[in-house]
Amino acid sequence: MSRNVGSTLPKILNRLLVKENSVEAELMKKIEECEEAVMDGESRFCATSLESLIDFNTSKLGRNVNVLMNEVKTGSQEFEFGVGTKKVADKSVVCHKMNYPYVVFYYHTLTKTRTYMIPLVGADGSKSKAMAACHSDTSCGLPSAQN
Repeated sequence: MSRNVGSTLPKILNRLLVKENSVEAELMKKIEECEEAVMDGESRFCATSLESLIDFNTSKLGRNVNVLMNEVKTGSQEFEFGVGTKKVADKSVVCHKMNYPYVVFYYHTLTKTRTYMIPLVGADGSKSKAMAACHSDTSCGLPSAQN
């Protein structure tokens, strides 16, 4: 969906008489909430267009970026860590596909986070790679990481 259409969705839903506290209205609120920072050094953004996701990512990482993702070549199975974990970035933006009736990707970034590529070996011997983000400073409000 284009940035123009994505930015007008709340207006469109309002014109369609979306009722307050309806499922549709709650979805609209969640989009707004996902852009509010909850921790020091955190940025959040929900992209509904290719243009908006590029703008957010380049604002955080600059123009020279690498796209890294999990690489799984086979179906669901048990994996073990392989040899050769590598640190690939000291600065990253993490992306998650959201469950909405239209395309929405949730992006977030935290300061003091390192990203690693971890080789995996499947039960059938197949090789895959997984990305992992490690927070080196959890004092910014990750309660589960402070225990």
